[in-house]
Amino acid sequence: MFIRRNGLIRTVTSVVLCSVLIASFAGCGNTSSSGGTQTTASTDASVSTDSVSTDTEKKEPITLTFSTFNNWGTAQNAVSIGISLYEKGTGNKVEQQLYPDDQFMNVIKTKLATGDVPDFIATYASRKGNVPLDLLEPLDGEEWITQIRPGLDSFCTRESDGKWVVAPVGALSYLGAIYNKDVFKKAGVSLPLKNYEDLLAACEAIQKIGVAPIQPANKDNAAFIWDLIGDHYLYEKNPDIAKNIAANKLNPSESPEINAAYQRIVDLKKYFKSDYASATGMDGLKQVANGEVAMFANGSWCYGILSKDYADKMPSLGIMPISLGDDYQAVTRTGPQNGFAIPKKSKHINEAKEFIKYVMTPVVAGAVAEVAPGTYPLNVDTRKSSWDSEMEGYVEQGLPTKNQTMDEYFGSFDVGPGFQDSVQTMLLGKPIKSALNEEWYKKMADLNKSKRTPGW
Repeated sequence: MFIRRNGLIRTVTSVVLCSVLIASFAGCGNTSSSGGTQTTASTDASVSTDSVSTDTEKKEPITLTFSTFNNWGTAQNAVSIGISLYEKGTGNKVEQQLYPDDQFMNVIKTKLATGDVPDFIATYASRKGNVPLDLLEPLDGEEWITQIRPGLDSFCTRESDGKWVVAPVGALSYLGAIYNKDVFKKAGVSLPLKNYEDLLAACEAIQKIGVAPIQPANKDNAAFIWDLIGDHYLYEKNPDIAKNIAANKLNPSESPEINAAYQRIVDLKKYFKSDYASATGMDGLKQVANGEVAMFANGSWCYGILSKDYADKMPSLGIMPISLGDDYQAVTRTGPQNGFAIPKKSKHINEAKEFIKYVMTPVVAGAVAEVAPGTYPLNVDTRKSSWDSEMEGYVEQGLPTKNQTMDEYFGSFDVGPGFQDSVQTMLLGKPIKSALNEEWYKKMADLNKSKRTPGW
């Protein structure tokens, strides 16, 4: 499981919409290294409607309804600043309908099914675990879509017709091994660790100085992150593995390649901190910050958590890509977690699109990054944490950027949480083949049978 910015736990198959505090910003244009048009935002103390242009014709004011969940709707974030800009610029009002976080998605699915819908909603920027995307209004033709970073369309479009249906606003996070630089230096370990052999050598050197190399935080079921960031080589070498699993033509437990890949994770046990079975993700962060362990796999969003509680330790902490393979490594980057969408049966579709236009601007993206440094969906040059810059440095050196394995190679197919559970039980002593069958395959089969996935 992942530690999110607010300290909550997130699984790979159930995305949590997280609040992102923002401040105010203005911007000017330049050209990005990727060849696309990029905007550099510069700090400013105020955000005014002058910074957001619109061709909206003045009409009688209306009230838009917006459904979101408590955690997002009550924070000062892209919602609050977007509403403020929109109301000042158009004279329209936005009425928020807040629902408990754990009930929100079910409420919205019911509303979409019955037609009793708000004008726009908060939702996941994902094809998995989302509302029925065919019930959302296409957003194609909007100018902001041309400013979205390459590679994010798969998160925001639907498979049935390729139409854009979600406007992404959440940060793009990196997954990797959070590491203690002082421990690495004392052990004489140099970066990068290019492959599994390098990782094992580093663990040996770190163990010799009396520090535990790895904290998997198995109580929080966080060890599976090593698969998400380290097993790209498996699917790059044989893409048919993921395709055949998704088509129910291959039980993961019957794949020699998958068994061998998970064996490499299990073989790392001798480098785990002794409390790994009872340790939580927050324990992992604390231990790596204090130099009690050398590495803890998680996401770049943990920078914010650590900056708050261990500000004095931050110069000693970094994040790096990891490979469990022999000859392939990638930088793992997740897609945006949250965004806005418009139900097809919205009574004010054009006005809802106008609201999204106010939010999808360099002004808002830059403001978000001032308080929550990071890389955002709009191709703007925002304030980043040192961890974002560190991972982007690996990309500049030539490493490919990939999504975490279960999204990168399985597409919209829902593998479910069973593969996570399989890693957890393996580390507690269950045979790998049995764990893959009983935890991953059987749970995946039950899930996809209930969803009536073709082939299941």
